[in-house]
Amino acid sequence: MIVFRLPETAKKLLDEGGDTFARTVLAKKASIDASEVDKSIATRVQVAIVKLDDSVAKLKAFQPAQLTEVSTVKERFFLLGNDHETTLKAYIQIGQLLQTPASSAEMSLEEMDALAILHAKMGCATMMGRTVESFENVRQKALASMASVSAEQSGEGERVPAVSSATTQRPTLLQGLHSKAHSGLELVKQTASDRVATAKAGKSLLDDGGDSVARAVVAKKACLDAAGIDRDVAQRVQSAIALFDDSAAQLRALTPARESEGLAGHRDLAKLADEHELRANMYRQIADMLQAPAASVEMSFIEWDALALVNVKDSCGALQCRTNEGFEAVKGMVFSGCTSGVEQLDERRRMACA
Repeated sequence: MIVFRLPETAKKLLDEGGDTFARTVLAKKASIDASEVDKSIATRVQVAIVKLDDSVAKLKAFQPAQLTEVSTVKERFFLLGNDHETTLKAYIQIGQLLQTPASSAEMSLEEMDALAILHAKMGCATMMGRTVESFENVRQKALASMASVSAEQSGEGERVPAVSSATTQRPTLLQGLHSKAHSGLELVKQTASDRVATAKAGKSLLDDGGDSVARAVVAKKACLDAAGIDRDVAQRVQSAIALFDDSAAQLRALTPARESEGLAGHRDLAKLADEHELRANMYRQIADMLQAPAASVEMSFIEWDALALVNVKDSCGALQCRTNEGFEAVKGMVFSGCTSGVEQLDERRRMACA
């Protein structure tokens, strides 16, 4: 049985509580939003630690096959590994700072309904404002157009020279469609040809370079993944600063009004405002720790194709390994069954002789 909540209670609370209740609901929602972002960042930080650790291991373990590569690729990978190791240490510290999640206010079902009503009202107000702006823009464009026509009519009788029918003749609809289809087909053919050439180059790169190239593209991919999540966390941290600042400001602005009106819970909201203000400052500290983004590398289309081939080979290798294990298990079961059958046959023979 589905029970529908009617918003009469929420509307009554808004009507009776007035502006103070409305600001209370909005401040509570702001604290919840900040707390949710805090949780998501803590999760992403743990993922970043894993990816950075993987990147450091693969970059520093890379050993080129050719001696001529030692002073170039290996040195570059080693420096990237050092950079990611430094970033990894920073993330470990950040993970310790975020061990305790941020608190947030609690909202009742009636307060959630009241929040929905407030959002609807604010949405209508925004829409009306945009409509008025749109009408004003249309009016200004119409006036400008009328002024332009009046200026042309009051000119010195200049006329635009007539254009011959030959120059204005346009291709038919069928001709236009045929031309677009032909050009589209040629583009598809060229793209497919380029893609096949790139794939062949990727396979050739692996065939020529062997295990060294395979480990190089895998290390590059790990480096890219680590640098990517580092940028993602840095962006989320900036969002967290804004959200916690907003939450603290709304909660702190709300506290005097609730206290003067004798409303309950103002002390809890004041305490939460202090906590979120401290949290915003902590995220500013984290932003300073992540100010320098993790170094990264670039991968060509050929290297991406080579990586895809390496992943396919690894998957096939893992599948073959599991298949072999399965065969061994089945063989063991069959052998065990045969042994058991022989033992049963011997037992029957002994019983018959007796």
